Amino acid sequence: MVKYQTIVLYLLIFLALSVFLKTVGLLEIRTTEIFAYSLIFFGISTVYVTIGKNRRMVLFTGTITFLIGIVLFVVDNFEIVNPSRIIYPSIFFIPGIAVIMLYYDGLRSRYVIPIGAVLIIFGIILTMIWGNPAAGTFINSAYRITIKYWPVVLILIGIIFLLSRDEKR
Repeated sequence: MVKYQTIVLYLLIFLALSVFLKTVGLLEIRTTEIFAYSLIFFGISTVYVTIGKNRRMVLFTGTITFLIGIVLFVVDNFEIVNPSRIIYPSIFFIPGIAVIMLYYDGLRSRYVIPIGAVLIIFGIILTMIWGNPAAGTFINSAYRITIKYWPVVLILIGIIFLLSRDEKR
């Protein structure tokens, strides 16, 4: 329980610092982007703390929180003509990936992989129907996301450092 309190404490510090820096004018970031980073921070912290600890509901929720943060980040930071073309497939991708994470964590039910695979495949089908699955477009988008996404990598490194430091104590 102490680890979850630590995650919430770090999240509140992150939120307070972000809002303060935005208010002062040192950080030019939209409120939805702060919210997306918060979801990513909370989700990845929760996954990191619960993986391998037989806390499947918390792991499932943390994975979903992290992925919702990523979708919110992408929708907020890129000019997308029709955001529903990302959001609707995400409704299937996100729980599908969360179910696969449960399998990775040790839930060896024979239904886990098929349920996750069906959800992910349905998301892929929606993407192919509504989207533009050209390889060049995908690579260009992935590159732009990587360039824009580097602060999240720093946050992830910071989370792992802080949680591992707390774990050593």
